[in-house]
Amino acid sequence: GYKIYGIADHGYIYNWIWSSRAKGLQALFKHPQLTPTGSLVRSLVLSLPRQRLAVYLDNYFTSIPLFQELRKCGYGAVGTTRPHSQLPTNFKVLKTRYANALAWNTLIAKVVENTLCLAWQDNNIVLAL
Repeated sequence: GYKIYGIADHGYIYNWIWSSRAKGLQALFKHPQLTPTGSLVRSLVLSLPRQRLAVYLDNYFTSIPLFQELRKCGYGAVGTTRPHSQLPTNFKVLKTRYANALAWNTLIAKVVENTLCLAWQDNNIVLAL
């Protein structure tokens, strides 16, 4: 089957890219410093009509290298994230061991490679970049 990834605002899709398990992501869109998913997001963002925008991403797409690359291209990015190797170790421990131990609305922040990483206690720990 095919997967279609799009960049949209207010219900309008500006651009889209397809991929398939058999063919993978289109080679044209791969960026050497990013994962295939990060390359896909970068290509879609660069297709927007102007710079100096902020894009909001789902946790499937967020990563510190992607946010750095988008910043170099003149775009801001915000999104929730999953506990992965690029996050500070204490954030991953918070998410896995102390999910309900912190008081509601506790906020912990740390800058990693010029990207702000946040951990916020709601009903569960929410990680964001």
